[in-house]
Amino acid sequence: ENKSYLIIYNASSNSENWQLPSFCKKAEVSLLLDSSETIMTDVKFNMTDKFSVPAWSVMVLDIKKGK
Repeated sequence: ENKSYLIIYNASSNSENWQLPSFCKKAEVSLLLDSSETIMTDVKFNMTDKFSVPAWSVMVLDIKKGK
């Protein structure tokens, strides 16, 4: 199975707006870890989703080859 992880580290004291990079266009992307615990787990993202990465947090996204 083709699978990768994308780690987003926000070392800022402010939340950052973020959007998936273009290489995720044909992928299934879901949230594995949110160190701030402000985003529910088992969330799925797509290319048009914009989301906030909380201050001082780490997010790990699971990227699987799309169908």
